[in-house]
Amino acid sequence: MKSLILLAGALLALTALGCSRDATPPSTEQGPLLAESQAFDTAPVPQASVSPDYPEASRRAGDSGRTDVEVTIDAAGLVQNARVIRSSGHPELDDAAVAAALRWTFEPAQKEGQPVGCTVVLPFDFQLH
Repeated sequence: MKSLILLAGALLALTALGCSRDATPPSTEQGPLLAESQAFDTAPVPQASVSPDYPEASRRAGDSGRTDVEVTIDAAGLVQNARVIRSSGHPELDDAAVAAALRWTFEPAQKEGQPVGCTVVLPFDFQLH
């Protein structure tokens, strides 16, 4: 059985207070998530997105699901913190999503021409095919 990890939101679609920027939307019906209302002029843009590894035990067990990971991005575009805000129901998948999210880098959000930190949510879909 061939495994495929779909990373929903490889390009973020973000909506924030005072700013609406849409990129390629995630491949889920729920769409992108906003971690908190934030004011910035330009949304962060992923520079390096990392797909999570599909844990072998999860693959053998047939586990699948979606994990939403809230990430805090600093003014340099680095992820400083990542935490699960919606579990797939499988801890191994959630851990893999957090590990991947911590390795993403971004062009930081901008407010009045200056880079600023922000918080966004990255949805990760784990599906076996």
